[in-house]
Amino acid sequence: MDKDNYYIKRIRFKNLFGYRDIDWELLEDVNILGGINGSGKSTIMQCVRSLLTTNFLPDNLARLAEKIDIEFYNGCTFTWCREKSNLSGYAPDSDHKYKVDATKTDDNGLFTVQKSQLLSAGKEVLRTGNVGEHIGTDMVSASEQMALHKDISYAIGEKDLETNLDLLLYREINKRNEKLVGSIRFLSLMKSQKEIIELQRELQDIIFDADDDKREQIQKLEEEIADKINFTSQSLIDIHDILDEYFSSTGKISMKDTGNFLFRSGNEIINYLKLSTGEKQLLLVLLKAFNSEEKPFIMFLDEADLGMHIEWKEKLIKTLRSINPNMQILFDTHAPSVIKGWFDNVKEMDEISHDNNSYACNP
Repeated sequence: MDKDNYYIKRIRFKNLFGYRDIDWELLEDVNILGGINGSGKSTIMQCVRSLLTTNFLPDNLARLAEKIDIEFYNGCTFTWCREKSNLSGYAPDSDHKYKVDATKTDDNGLFTVQKSQLLSAGKEVLRTGNVGEHIGTDMVSASEQMALHKDISYAIGEKDLETNLDLLLYREINKRNEKLVGSIRFLSLMKSQKEIIELQRELQDIIFDADDDKREQIQKLEEEIADKINFTSQSLIDIHDILDEYFSSTGKISMKDTGNFLFRSGNEIINYLKLSTGEKQLLLVLLKAFNSEEKPFIMFLDEADLGMHIEWKEKLIKTLRSINPNMQILFDTHAPSVIKGWFDNVKEMDEISHDNNSYACNP
């Protein structure tokens, strides 16, 4: 068992919305969740992502469930639960992390206590900060399309940002450009570019010399070149090719020599803020996937396909897996049937919902 494998294996909710239990077993690669509006898809995604990154839930989510267990493929288990207590009966222990807001009480004078812990496969308490320290996570949600408060856009000096989606794109593009500049600086410092060019010329000369006896030499040179190339910089450039493929039907062509994501549309040059909502949503998902740099990663897609053309929905997961094959995807959508190639990975909310079965807060 790989102790570093923090892909999610199973998610259990006790008393979601006060009456539903959830038991969802996941695959290491792609997991698609379908269901009608209000069935809890988005709530599950938001809760799990929050617990992995902060150990706790925001107040608006904490009141929706009684207990949540998250099991990982390495045998570790993260447990969260919500309790009611008064000051005299509140006795924290060292094995859990706690979040308490004693300023808010219910009609009975009790306040809400959130407690969580991460256990190893051997049921020992792991005193780590959060699961996000062991594996990268990110989330794209359809709710990010709502309007952005103008104070935020003016505060960062980007008054053209109008929605939360615009702000997230702005941040991901900056993150991408920082990685790209960093990788180029690394190549320059290591003086690897010249070495790579020389090796490529040597490889080209051998390939043109059609001698079957040189296959081992060709393979060795290819491996040596691969070791020297910083693939991060190349993968960050490849996003433009994917965008051109998706945008081909709209006539937009990405301008590959810029870090600002400009597009040629007829005789006009537009930036990413002038794209449609569906195009922006696609760009954000692709940017987050590329910025994961092919590392082990968990991507939560909360109805992120809203506004996308049906052909884009069909191939989105295949595209993301090609960008980062080490990414576990949790994707909730109203249209799981249109996603090609992953029918066996689809679960409906009715399939993972069960009648209440009590189990205690402490594991």
